[in-house]
Amino acid sequence: MKSISYIIVTHNSQVHFPSVIDNLKLYTKLPYEIIVVDNDSKCTSYIKNIDKIIKNKENLMFTPATNQGLAAASPESDYLILINPDVRIGPNSIEKLINDTETLDAGIAGAILCYPDLKVQHGGGEGYGKKSTADILELTGNAHLNYSKQLHEITQQYPLNCQWITGAVFLITRKTLIKIGPLDEKYTHYKSDLEYCLRAHDNNIKIICSSAVCLHFHKKSTPRKQMIQRLLSRIRFKLEEKRFFKALGKLEKK
Repeated sequence: MKSISYIIVTHNSQVHFPSVIDNLKLYTKLPYEIIVVDNDSKCTSYIKNIDKIIKNKENLMFTPATNQGLAAASPESDYLILINPDVRIGPNSIEKLINDTETLDAGIAGAILCYPDLKVQHGGGEGYGKKSTADILELTGNAHLNYSKQLHEITQQYPLNCQWITGAVFLITRKTLIKIGPLDEKYTHYKSDLEYCLRAHDNNIKIICSSAVCLHFHKKSTPRKQMIQRLLSRIRFKLEEKRFFKALGKLEKK
């Protein structure tokens, strides 16, 4: 049976972290492990019941921390899935993500990411931009496919081939990781996902945006919030999550 390594990088993600972990544990049907890389959170008490935890003494930023997670993943895992703390998966998100990957023989796969009102935030990407003289991607002119459209307008298009996907939900097959290696740490935080897709494309590895739909709050970490504020924020996000997946369920039944 195929297996998954989830890799989550966190930095003061107290508000979002418990919910993303709960959803992964509730909705993942394949064998899995969860690897958390903490980039020097001020308080780490929110990181509980995790298979593997890497605690950094400073904020290494997204890309180096992600590579730590990739290195720590079980060599038996067939799929390595990067997922942001502010993402919520639904009952069939991971199943669709993997099924589409296998059906289309892709090496990298992402999900349709939506705001709570079912407007599309990301449905795959087109356009890489160009590399500067410092060999760093400027990535001007890149675009999120179907951005700001209502989800019901675009679902029939998916899964589809694309040039890149965002790192918020980013599946890498074991074969792809072996072939092209980890993320490029020249891009410490932003653009390492796009560079990885460009490198995959250069190696004839297919990139898709799957038919999986996830909720992405796209919120920043909130280290200065007091405990009561964090609790109220968590409740608000949980209510938005429930409304989102209820509406998504109705849409999928049509």
